Amino acid sequence: MNHPLSKRTLAYLSVLTLASLCGLFVNQCKRFDVTRQIIVKTGEVSDISFNACVATGTLLDLGESGVNQHGFAWSTSPDPDNVGEQCILLGEKSETGGFEGTVTGLAPETEYYLWAFASDGSQRIHGDPVTFTTIQIPGDPPVVQTGNFVNIGPNAAEVEYNVMSDGGLPVTERGVCWNMEPEPTIDHARTNDGSGTGEYTTVLEGLSPATRYFIRAYAVNIAGVGYGDQKEFSTPNEFGELQDGRDGKVYATIQIGDQNWMAQNLNIGEMIEGTIEMTDDGIIQKYCYENDPGNGEVFGGLYTWEEMINYNMDSPQGICPDGWHIPSEEEWKQLEFHLGMSEDDLQLQGWRGGGIGNLLKVHGNEFWNEPNNGANNGSGFSARGAGLGNGNGEFWVLRVYTGFWTSHPEMWSRGLANTEDGIERIWRQPGDRLSVRCVQD
Repeated sequence: MNHPLSKRTLAYLSVLTLASLCGLFVNQCKRFDVTRQIIVKTGEVSDISFNACVATGTLLDLGESGVNQHGFAWSTSPDPDNVGEQCILLGEKSETGGFEGTVTGLAPETEYYLWAFASDGSQRIHGDPVTFTTIQIPGDPPVVQTGNFVNIGPNAAEVEYNVMSDGGLPVTERGVCWNMEPEPTIDHARTNDGSGTGEYTTVLEGLSPATRYFIRAYAVNIAGVGYGDQKEFSTPNEFGELQDGRDGKVYATIQIGDQNWMAQNLNIGEMIEGTIEMTDDGIIQKYCYENDPGNGEVFGGLYTWEEMINYNMDSPQGICPDGWHIPSEEEWKQLEFHLGMSEDDLQLQGWRGGGIGNLLKVHGNEFWNEPNNGANNGSGFSARGAGLGNGNGEFWVLRVYTGFWTSHPEMWSRGLANTEDGIERIWRQPGDRLSVRCVQD
C-alpha cells in the first residue's frame, strides 16, 4: 500500500527530526559540562629528626581559577581542619609539578599527619594524609651548678655558676634566673651570658634593697633547660651616712634587721705609737696598723678595751659619736641571729655560725688575702681584714683577721678571718688592740 506522504515530505520530516535530536544532544552536553578542580597529591616525608622533616607534594591540576597559595599542613589529629597555624605557605603556583618544604617546630617522639594543599582563595584542597613519627632527641638538657655569691649589694648581686655538661648538644644560652618565690625559671628575671659550657660569673641587676630572692643557674640546649640547685639570699638595705661632729669624718651606715650599724670601722682620735700605752687622759687615742696613719684611713683605728669604753663602764657610748654606742654581747647576738645563726650556736665560743662570716665580709682580695672564698657582704656590714695589735706594740694578720670589741666587761669580742666562713666569739686581753663598730641608740 502506498504511503500518503510524498518522498519529499518524508525527507523534510527526517531533517527536522535529526535537527531536534542534535539540539537535544547539545543541550544535554551543556548540562553535564565538568568544571576543572585543583588536584594536589601528598608525597613522601624524609629527613625526619626529633623536631623537623622535609615534606614533598605534587600539584596535578591548577583548577579553573588557578592556585594563589600552596604548601603543607600537619597535625597530631587526622582531621586537616585541626591544623590551626601549623602550616608552611609557599605562595602562588602558576604551573603543575612538584614542590617541597621543611617542617619545623615538631615535638620529639610524636606521630603526625601531614597534607600537601593548594588553594584558589575560596577553598583549600588537601591531598591524602601521610603519617610519620619524629625521633627521640639525641641528647639531654645541660647539667648546671649554682655557685657562690661573690658580692651582694642593695640593688645587685654577683654570682658564680658552672655549666658542667652540655648534655651532648650545643648550649645556646646560659645564665642565672631569679624570683622572690622559690623555683625560679627562665620565664622570670634572668641574665643571658651567651653560650657554651664552663665556669662563669654574672651580675643580677635591678634588685630591691632588703628583699629575699631565690636563684638558680640555668643553661639551654635543644633538649631543654637544665637548672642548678636553688639558693637564696637577701639584699641589704641602702647605705646611710653618719657624720661624726667631733672630727667631721663621714661613715657609711647599714640597717640590719632592727639595728642600724656603722658599715665602717671607727677611726677617731690621735694616733700614738704601738709601744705607747693608752691612758685615761681625756683625749681619745688610737693605734694604726704598723703605725701607719694610711692604714687607719683604710681599716680604721685599733683600740684597747678600756680606751674603747672611754674608761667609763657605766656608759655604753664609749668613744662612739653621740646617738651611737658600743654594741653589747646581746646586740652582737641579735645581729648574728638575724643573719641566720641558731640559738644554740649563739652561746658557743670559738668559730660558729657557718656562712654568717661570709655575709659580714667584703668580697675579693683588696681588703682580705686569699682565699676569702664565699665572702659576699650580704648583710652590708662590709668588714675588712684590719688585723690586730697587742700590748707589746706588735701588729699582725692584716687582711687575714679582724676583731671587734663588745662592751661586755668580760671583754668578749667577735672575729672574722679570710679562711673562715663563720664568726668567732672569743675573750680577749684588755690590752689587745681591736677594731670598733658602733650601733645606733
